[in-house]
Amino acid sequence: MRKFFVFLALLATSACASPYVAVPFEADQHDISTITLIEDVGSADVIAYEVASAGSNFGLVGALIDAGVQSSRRQRVEDVLAAANFDAQAYFRARISEELEALGYEVETSNAFEREGSKLIASHPSAEGETTLYLDAVLRSYGLLSSGAGTPFRPHAAVEAQLVNGDSETVLMRNSVMYGMIGTPQGHILLSPDAKYAYSNREELLEDPDRLLASIQDAISETAVTVARLLAR
Repeated sequence: MRKFFVFLALLATSACASPYVAVPFEADQHDISTITLIEDVGSADVIAYEVASAGSNFGLVGALIDAGVQSSRRQRVEDVLAAANFDAQAYFRARISEELEALGYEVETSNAFEREGSKLIASHPSAEGETTLYLDAVLRSYGLLSSGAGTPFRPHAAVEAQLVNGDSETVLMRNSVMYGMIGTPQGHILLSPDAKYAYSNREELLEDPDRLLASIQDAISETAVTVARLLAR
């Protein structure tokens, strides 16, 4: 449940007036051949959330019923992913690594960090005499979103990433990528969901597990590839 409220906080933050402040990567200013991907994945959880659901409009009882419906829907989606042995975090990192390698980088990994929730790592000390460039990429939420009753559920993923020089703690790139996000939060890179993945209700969500899995994989893959391409040279 705590993870669910983390997602609600992300949604509320994304909808506020202050735009996200990104740091663009200036490829011509940096001679980089190796990137170290931080392995701690954080606390992302699958969602299947209807933002403006009808039940929440009918007082406390309605809100409690709505919370139960939302939780049940999410659990059913989790069950589908578990039955397919789908590890979203491993898939996310594999897609980032593949795309970075396609861009010509050598990719290493580091298990030297512990993440707090889904926050970006605050300090990145390099080994003595070495300068390590750390890519911290956090899959903060993934699954399905609907803007409200009568609107389809579509695949969703939200990622934040930064590239940091561990020697100087200089941020060389920071950005946020959102796939299938509700609204138009300012400053983030927004990706539109594939039109072929739309579900009118829970029954349609669950009637084809392979399609459901493919839609969530698409959301995660597109965000991962976009993060990697922010570092294109």
